[in-house]
Amino acid sequence: MKLGAVVLGRNDGYGGNLIQRSSYCLNSLISTFDEVIYIDWGTVNNKTLPEEIRDNLIPNDKLKIFKITPDEVSYFTNNDPHAQVCNEVLSRNIGIRHSESDFIVSTAIDDVCPTRDYMDKLTDKDIFYIGSKKRIQLVDVERLGGYKDIVQVQNKLAEIPIPPPSYSGAYVGDEWSIVDSCGDFQFASKELWYEVKGFEEFLLYRGFYDTNVQKKVILSGKKVELRNELPVYHIEHAGGFGGYGGINNREKAIANFQLPSKNKDTWGFSDYNFTILTMKDL
Repeated sequence: MKLGAVVLGRNDGYGGNLIQRSSYCLNSLISTFDEVIYIDWGTVNNKTLPEEIRDNLIPNDKLKIFKITPDEVSYFTNNDPHAQVCNEVLSRNIGIRHSESDFIVSTAIDDVCPTRDYMDKLTDKDIFYIGSKKRIQLVDVERLGGYKDIVQVQNKLAEIPIPPPSYSGAYVGDEWSIVDSCGDFQFASKELWYEVKGFEEFLLYRGFYDTNVQKKVILSGKKVELRNELPVYHIEHAGGFGGYGGINNREKAIANFQLPSKNKDTWGFSDYNFTILTMKDL
């Protein structure tokens, strides 16, 4: 079974410790998964984030870097001035749609993911698995090992007692979010991602798209399952709630949303010819 990961970012220093966070994150994904798709959204000064941190990364042939230029961003967002600056919905869909893996995780550039033995247990094609993120300071991760000591770091993080999940919702009575910050680690079969057509691409702004995709799964008759035992660790940083850009309408995204998906059959720009780099190109 081939496992893939989708993550996005850009070389803009967001959060104040982006170099460190992304180095740990990408190495953990490279270590655990068979395929890692990184979307560099609106590449800054023609230099992708993996290029910036190349020397920190484990040499590999797994990493695929989709280089999305500012002009392409304008095209993909229809020049919407309020679109999320580092657009999660469109980036994730591009990654999911172009993945060659059987199971795919959508995660964040701030997260250190679990080792492979955790992931190999999640095999039901009709379950949308989510991990409850555990917050940790960068200095505490650095004490566990360097960027390329990633398996050691992952194993030591897994030894930390797992706290109970923090339940919350976008509004009183929200039954779809399942857990606080539900979008940091969403793992499902390619078949299930395709059945719901990924993330809703009309949600171009910040917020509520992770809850929306979980509602789509449940409305489709499938199950969303929290796996709190997964040691998913979010390295803390400045900023919050999706970076920069407008905010999606909560009612349209969640409370009033119903199937079918509003996405086109070409969701994730499946008909577009992307620039894709590998480690050899950096």
